Amino acid sequence: MSWEPIDSGTQAPDLARARKQVIRGAAIWTPVFTGLTALAVALLVTAVTGSGGAWFGFSLAALIALLSGSLALIHWRDLFEQPIETTGQIQRKWRKSDFLFFFPGHYVRVGKRVFRVRQEIYLEMPEPGGWIHARHYPHSNALVSWQPLGEDEGKATAEREADGGGAASDDWGEQQRRQASEGERDDVAVPRFGRDGDE
Repeated sequence: MSWEPIDSGTQAPDLARARKQVIRGAAIWTPVFTGLTALAVALLVTAVTGSGGAWFGFSLAALIALLSGSLALIHWRDLFEQPIETTGQIQRKWRKSDFLFFFPGHYVRVGKRVFRVRQEIYLEMPEPGGWIHARHYPHSNALVSWQPLGEDEGKATAEREADGGGAASDDWGEQQRRQASEGERDDVAVPRFGRDGDE
């Protein structure tokens, strides 16, 4: 089965939006990581030179710098990657604010991956237990497109992805084999019989 994304609604491929999400993540978390790392170094120097109270500030700044650094790294890695495809069963759907009570986010967990999605996608996606096929960036999980699947279709696609690297890889491999066989047919001299062949 070759998976074709739907061309309208929330399931339509939106590579530009997903790419912007990756760029925005890198643009936000890189300066945060840089600033907190500089602060942690300054607090470390202060703590080593005799101010014992600076150790707590250093520990806090270093911890947050580490977390923001990992977020910056996954977005930077996706800047040089192509989207991949994942088929799986929705394990959980939830909403939470990303920063205190600001920036409400909608999240969907499919297998071991967590996708942060827009509210309209969140509302349209099946409830936990349903199957979907998603195209997304590999590290940040920025969603490009998605499609609901029936249970049998979902299980079959997930097994094929586990065996051969995904539906996209299977289609690409089949296309390469077909092109190779067509090329071989073009090079083979086919004998012709009859009057035209005798000339």
